[in-house]
Amino acid sequence: MSKRKRKRSKEVSRPEPRPRSVFQMAMAHPLVALISLVATVAGSVFGALILLPRAIVSPPSEMTDPNNVLDVSFDVANGGLKPLMDTSACLAVGEVSNGPALSRGFRFDPSHLSRLCRDTWQHHDLGMDDRFTVRPTDVFTHATQADIAITVSYRPWFLPIRRERIFRFFAVKDYSGRTMWRSWPLTEARPVN
Repeated sequence: MSKRKRKRSKEVSRPEPRPRSVFQMAMAHPLVALISLVATVAGSVFGALILLPRAIVSPPSEMTDPNNVLDVSFDVANGGLKPLMDTSACLAVGEVSNGPALSRGFRFDPSHLSRLCRDTWQHHDLGMDDRFTVRPTDVFTHATQADIAITVSYRPWFLPIRRERIFRFFAVKDYSGRTMWRSWPLTEARPVN
């Protein structure tokens, strides 16, 4: 018997599969890709909001005249990293009185604010940490009780729109009898002293 040699068929050489990266393995599933897209968009929006400029108004710390609660100054400042262009402020009157106490449960109506503006409070360009001062005594002479709001309108440096924010403050006596200014949400009723 003759031995026949079996011919081996030549094996087709296939290239070894390239190892997949972690990113490719993770993105293989459509749900993971969708979650990644949503997280990326949400992170971008959140990051943009942090960089958006914002106006702030700080309550005054000390009164110059203890008999006149309006003899204080409010600082309007840029609390963001980007500049605020054409920033203007006005004083909105809620209640101003020379009587012993203001009415209970007063609420501001944002759609019907009466505003008093001065030329010195208008058209300021505020860079980071820049500020200007609003003094109520520029429009009022004397009061023993007050509930007011400072309206600030501005144009963010990159947007062609105007934004407005309203900051409410009222004068209240503390435990030692000194009058202090307190900030409060605009549409909520003022607490009883």
